[in-house]
Amino acid sequence: IYPEEEYNKRFNELTRYINEYNLEFNQDVKIIKTPYQGASYIKKIEPLKDEPEGGARCHLCYRIRMEDGMKYAQEHSYDYFTTVMTISRQKDSIVINKLGEELHNNYSKIKYFFSDFKKNGGQEQNNQLVKKYDIYRQNYCGCIFSYQEMLQRAKKDYDCK
Repeated sequence: IYPEEEYNKRFNELTRYINEYNLEFNQDVKIIKTPYQGASYIKKIEPLKDEPEGGARCHLCYRIRMEDGMKYAQEHSYDYFTTVMTISRQKDSIVINKLGEELHNNYSKIKYFFSDFKKNGGQEQNNQLVKKYDIYRQNYCGCIFSYQEMLQRAKKDYDCK
């Protein structure tokens, strides 16, 4: 997530929500925070910086994020791995699930949980949870390139007014 302040904002929002969730449903969901690695991440996706949103750059991003999660799951003896990325209308669930299957084959001890959380009323449920818990919603995906595109859209919208 770029910049680091946005990473922290999103993490703090997740923490707030999980704390509320744990209290409301008498659960003990744990949050794992990994070190911020903005510079090394940007270096990995920079060769695809000119790709359109939703294209090869995003697919590489999915792979990096999911592989990091899968490695963590294997190192800590988890049974399953999935991603919440499939809730986003902007993310291709078919691509994400194919990637999950591929990663499962590479990390055979971990099962991948196939999902498309926007299906079967998932998007509406997501909207209800956002409203109920007053959850922050970002206006760009997260990488520096989607951040720059968001700034350009905002400037264009401002200039049109």
